[in-house]
Amino acid sequence: MVFTDEDVTKLYKIRRTILEMLADRNYDVSETELSMSKTDFKSEFGEHFRREQLEIQKTHKDNPSEKICVFFYDDAKLGVKAVRSVFDRMVTENFTRGILVCQRQLSPSGRKGVTLSNSLRNCHLEVFLEADLIVNITRHERVPEHQVLTNAEKKALLKRFSIPAICLSWNLLKLMTRPEKPPGTGAILICSAAHLTATGSLRAATLPRILINDPIARYYGLNRGQVVRIIRPSETAGRYITYRFVGG
Repeated sequence: MVFTDEDVTKLYKIRRTILEMLADRNYDVSETELSMSKTDFKSEFGEHFRREQLEIQKTHKDNPSEKICVFFYDDAKLGVKAVRSVFDRMVTENFTRGILVCQRQLSPSGRKGVTLSNSLRNCHLEVFLEADLIVNITRHERVPEHQVLTNAEKKALLKRFSIPAICLSWNLLKLMTRPEKPPGTGAILICSAAHLTATGSLRAATLPRILINDPIARYYGLNRGQVVRIIRPSETAGRYITYRFVGG
């Protein structure tokens, strides 16, 4: 396929963003791939190539059984047939996750096919538009650093904000009316009894939310129930940390 220099530049940037995204998701991406220049890109793929040649396959660093494949299509209009083909390859080649990069929005039947297959199969497909991948949004100066918590880190976080058993009865009696400082806690409680587990730990769902279709959540491939740490610079404290629960 013949591409203009502008098209080659666009596809180079899209592939670079995807490689950065996979690296940020902790897939095994080499430094050579991440630092590839446009000149190197043209040397590897030439100026006349098919989008399908840009396909990327990677394995997760922490879980070798988790494999991902990034699919590209020259066809601008993709529907349920293309979606079915992608899922068939994922199943046959044991990919647990997949990313389909489209030039345009999938057809309505294609979108339904993705939703249905994700709910029925043991693999998960994400869909991105090329236009959304030209720039890596997480590298923008106004986007704070996001860190995805592991399950162990999530449990430790919620436990850290747990309520001592000695204060739990006070919480049940007083906290439903207005937050006050219970004796001996040294902190102002801002949650009700419904926000706590049976052991007094804070429930993850009571944290401020980030929607699952938020661009940052999509970039990291987040699932409902995960927790993200957001680090912002602060003039007084040096840095300001908040947490978000993935929901919606």
